[in-house]
Amino acid sequence: MTSFTELPGTQHGGACGLSFADGHAEIHKWNGPTLAAHQQVIYANPPTQRVNCPITDVDMLYLAQHTPQN
Repeated sequence: MTSFTELPGTQHGGACGLSFADGHAEIHKWNGPTLAAHQQVIYANPPTQRVNCPITDVDMLYLAQHTPQN
């Protein structure tokens, strides 16, 4: 099990832009059940909303495939 420490915004039809260190950007529509169940994002500083998410969730798989691994 993993988690989102900051949820992506739910505006713009459930999609958002992501920018990467190499300079490219992508628009990604969030499709998994975890983010669909958390439609109301609470904005706070520091972030207070941590949502558990199985690694098999399609959105978590997308992030794992598009972000660096330590």
